[in-house]
Amino acid sequence: MKIIMIAAMVLLSVNMRINSQDLSGNLYSAELMYNIPMITSIVWDSDGRMFFTEKSGAIRMVSAAGKLQEPPLVTLDVRQQNEDGVLSMALDPQFADNGYFYVYYTPAPNEDGLKFNVVERLTVKDGKAVDPITLWRLPNLSPLHQHHGGRLIVDPEGYLYVSIGDMSHWNVRSQEVDQVEGKIHRFAIVGDQLKIPQDNPFPNSSVWAYGLRNVYSFLVDPVTRDLLATNNGPDCDDGILSVSAGDNFGWGLIPMSGDDKTYCSNPNRLKGAKPALVSYTTPTIAPTGIALYEGDLFPEFKGHLLFCGYKPAQLFHVPLNADHDGFAGDIQTVNVDQNMGCSIELAIGPDGLIYFTNAVGMYRLLPM
Repeated sequence: MKIIMIAAMVLLSVNMRINSQDLSGNLYSAELMYNIPMITSIVWDSDGRMFFTEKSGAIRMVSAAGKLQEPPLVTLDVRQQNEDGVLSMALDPQFADNGYFYVYYTPAPNEDGLKFNVVERLTVKDGKAVDPITLWRLPNLSPLHQHHGGRLIVDPEGYLYVSIGDMSHWNVRSQEVDQVEGKIHRFAIVGDQLKIPQDNPFPNSSVWAYGLRNVYSFLVDPVTRDLLATNNGPDCDDGILSVSAGDNFGWGLIPMSGDDKTYCSNPNRLKGAKPALVSYTTPTIAPTGIALYEGDLFPEFKGHLLFCGYKPAQLFHVPLNADHDGFAGDIQTVNVDQNMGCSIELAIGPDGLIYFTNAVGMYRLLPM
């Protein structure tokens, strides 16, 4: 998946709606909330305040009453080449008391010219994000400024998960547990540091799962406690994954040589890998945001996994089975105008509405 930065940025709250329906004939209304391009993650605190990240560097807060704070909490100095920028944030489990949140981004090069990605902790105080502390500085920046992964999730037990793509080192490092690329990592948050939990699957390693090309987003499944993730392949093997400790999803089992077509035509490319719940091969969709709907406003989505596709700019939904280890029906599409389609982030608000973003702005899906 390749996300290109749009330079123009207009901060407007608007009230434009377009009606849509899924393949079962259910009707919805898609409403443009903020004309802010390239919003990469959305989270809410226990008071109902929304926080979101802009790829270009801003981290913003919206009150529970829906008022967008000006100015942003902070505007980080980031590189903006290709997929560089602010990719996600996550709130600390004790956010209501300590104001801590975590952010993954690609800073502008420092004075010595070094380039890297970081996981950083900031603190919300008096309407500002202050006191940055670098928790993890990642080596081996992508030479093509892509495949950073970059999703942060704090699970119910307080562990921090971080997805790191292959960083355009193709697949040569994704199978090597001592390399950071092509993995989902799991950390314990201890004071101002990230520590490796003793129950991680590999000794003295933060690696939770590997053999991944570029996991854009994931969530913690409330039934299995495993992860449900979107993974971007080359010209094949885009997947929706169920991720358990130690899983290998195959990127790098066969070295990448030649073009994508040659790799994708190799029948042994995923031999020995854990299969995806669903895989997209020619055409791929570049799956991005993912969410599990458990609200009541959309009863037809209850127990459904929702995910977005960057290429078609569409929102998909599919029911999970009772054990949440497979699908219980067909994948369906919520058809909206492509200019209002879901191509980046997807989140379920505390109001039970479905929020999604693209290169134009943030939207929410309303039942009719």
